[in-house]
Amino acid sequence: MNTTDIRDAIQLGCRTMASVFNADDHDLPYFGSQVRPDPRLSGGGLSDAHVPGRHLNALLNAEDAAGVDLDAAAVAKHARAAFFSYSGPLALPLGRSASGARLGAFDPHNVREGFHALCALAQFRDSARAQEVAAASIAAIFTTWDPDTGWDRDRLETAHGLEFRPTETFIVGLARAIGPLVKYFRATGYGPALELAIVLKEKATSEFFLADGSYEARRFGAHTHSTTCVMSSLAQLADLTSDVVLLERVRAFYDRGLWRIRDALGWVMENSGDKNQHAMDRGEVNNTGDILETA
Repeated sequence: MNTTDIRDAIQLGCRTMASVFNADDHDLPYFGSQVRPDPRLSGGGLSDAHVPGRHLNALLNAEDAAGVDLDAAAVAKHARAAFFSYSGPLALPLGRSASGARLGAFDPHNVREGFHALCALAQFRDSARAQEVAAASIAAIFTTWDPDTGWDRDRLETAHGLEFRPTETFIVGLARAIGPLVKYFRATGYGPALELAIVLKEKATSEFFLADGSYEARRFGAHTHSTTCVMSSLAQLADLTSDVVLLERVRAFYDRGLWRIRDALGWVMENSGDKNQHAMDRGEVNNTGDILETA
């Protein structure tokens, strides 16, 4: 535990992210890292697209912002894992039903992390491959998803042989990708990334982040990080496009609905549908990061 030196704390976090690979599963990263009560690494398969996106985003930004020394081999492993997740029949970030199973399970929840991986590799490693995959993925989304009808499940499953895993709501699914699409556009200037982000924004503000700033778990979905990351995503898009109306829409939610799931310190419960008396104790610190980013 480090409570005094921010850069050293970042370095320790980077060391953790460089130490989560499963030697029995082609060095793909685990999903869970538990310290108490029994230290262990766990999970994989469905998170094939999720973990490398989170870690590449964090690692390469830490290197750029704080000058931390990275384990080049670990970065290469995360990059390989990210590209592996896009190596299925369609340029979407895919997972496996279990370790060792066929790649082909598609959960829209992971599209955010997929773009985070591609953005980090394009921005900080000038990866032509990441840019090619990102372009193909954006095109695939435009052809298999519609803001009114959602994902074309029949096409995904029949034409492409994917195992489609629908999300609870749009916010828990594709809306999460707005932020990394904005970051990708800032880094590369690739127009379709911004175009897709704006299409997603229109649906998010017309159906979920309403003018009254209200929050309902049933409308947004109980997974609160999805709500907070879309909130910060909309703020990023408003900043990029100088959209004052959108900023005010975010402010309305920040000032009202957000207080349904956060406390005065900026800690957010993990599941807004949890009625346990200790529900507020369990959360994700990335939610607090989203609040700070939005502010």
